[in-house]
Amino acid sequence: MKLSGLVLALLFAAMWNSACNSKKPQFVVGDNFSVWMPEAPTKATSTNDEGLPETKWEVKHSGITTAEVYSVKLSCYREFLNPDDELQSNEPFLALNGIKSITRRRFEIVAKETGRKVPVMFSATQEIATGVVLDNVHVVDGHCLVSVGARVNSDNAGTVAQVISSVTIFK
Repeated sequence: MKLSGLVLALLFAAMWNSACNSKKPQFVVGDNFSVWMPEAPTKATSTNDEGLPETKWEVKHSGITTAEVYSVKLSCYREFLNPDDELQSNEPFLALNGIKSITRRRFEIVAKETGRKVPVMFSATQEIATGVVLDNVHVVDGHCLVSVGARVNSDNAGTVAQVISSVTIFK
């Protein structure tokens, strides 16, 4: 009986430590996707342009002149989304905002449970003024768009790669 009490106490202490440690890596999990984050993100909800719920998870650290940000945004719409429309680049808009495109690559990821192929766009852009690189993955999944982004102030390519490559679709 004493041993099980000790085990229970250790388990409780481990769970408490995990709950209190926001720097511990976590997964953002939605209805049909997951994304690895370097620590517990904040969660905010709003509405999209159709008045439907939109959710954003974000880890943000302010820098002296720039910020380090990892984000996941989920927005679903009434209509079925056309990947050819949703995954188009808008170079003039980027240029107006001081951003240049470095690379874009379209591919598919395979849903773990069903084997369904889901269209994805990876893009890397660079802020002209600061030289900071932004990596993004946009997943068009039926009525929903999942956008994952990483903007890093320092040389943290490993964490960026882990976030960007962790996007998983379940069904």
